[in-house]
Amino acid sequence: GDIVQEWDLRESLNRRRRVWSSNARDWFHANGLAYDEAKDAIIVSGRVQGTVKLTRDNQVIWILAPHYNWGTAGDGTDLNSKLLQPLDSNSQPITDPAVLDGFIDHSEFSWAWYQHAPKLTPHETLLVFDNGDNRHYQGQPVFSRAVEYLIDDDAMTVQQLWEYGRERGSTTYSAIVSDVDYHPEEDNVVFMPGANWEDGPNGKTIEVDYQTKDVVYEASIPNPEARYGITFHRIERLPIYPNNQ
Repeated sequence: GDIVQEWDLRESLNRRRRVWSSNARDWFHANGLAYDEAKDAIIVSGRVQGTVKLTRDNQVIWILAPHYNWGTAGDGTDLNSKLLQPLDSNSQPITDPAVLDGFIDHSEFSWAWYQHAPKLTPHETLLVFDNGDNRHYQGQPVFSRAVEYLIDDDAMTVQQLWEYGRERGSTTYSAIVSDVDYHPEEDNVVFMPGANWEDGPNGKTIEVDYQTKDVVYEASIPNPEARYGITFHRIERLPIYPNNQ
């Protein structure tokens, strides 16, 4: 088919930004995209930059990432004006510069690091797999998580509503690849670290109850031949029988 739309991120973002590890050729590393039909906009995850929402004509709506050193876009836009303001659970702004820049966490808010798999939920929230690579610019603490954010495009705010994985530590850590899905019919989240190293290379799929965070299903898939430790990248939950019969 024909290409009907392109977004040139060299224009909408700062291709010289190197706050997270990257190089001139792979300075963004796009790894996932969600479409916001209501706004006719895309949400694209760049592993070594952050998560960005763009209009159809390539204008940045917001940037979900630590605030450190964004600078100016290729089209001259001051990207600092596009950074989301995190809120605590009482909807009050979090103002600690160390939290905003990503050097520490707030007790009720953490940025996603080297994230994958952005998904819009039926609750108009954003779910991502926070890989946690290079967390706080030092790789500590070591964990990956599924995290849900509520973002107000007009107010330019972000609030963390839910997470799972921090409590599992390195046992579900995956620095690369991975996936997360929400299943509204059961109100469950499926958390899928695809390149874990507990007891050798493996991938895990962990389904948890959204309300209680109880694990309702968990499987570990060992893969001794995994290249770069990758057992899987994207993975989907499918019914055992056709049409759930």
